[in-house]
Amino acid sequence: LQDRMLNDGVLNCYWVQCNNNMQAGPNINTERLPGYRNPENFIVVSDPYPTATAQAADLILPTAMWIEKEGAYGNAER
Repeated sequence: LQDRMLNDGVLNCYWVQCNNNMQAGPNINTERLPGYRNPENFIVVSDPYPTATAQAADLILPTAMWIEKEGAYGNAER
C-alpha cells in the first residue's frame, strides 16, 4: 500500500522504523525501489541494521539495540 501511495504521489514523506518493507512487507512483489527513490518523496529509515529499505532512504537515523541501552533487563516473573 505504501509503495503505491509513494508512486502515486499521495504520500510524500515516509518514516520506516525497525522494519524492512522492501524485503519483509506483506506485498514484497510490489515493493520496489522506484517508489522509494522518487525525488519528490522523502524517506526516513530508523533501523539498527543496514537494509534494502535503508539503501533507498534519504535519511538514516541510528537506533540503539537492547544491549546498547542503559539498565539491567531480566526475567521479572516470580
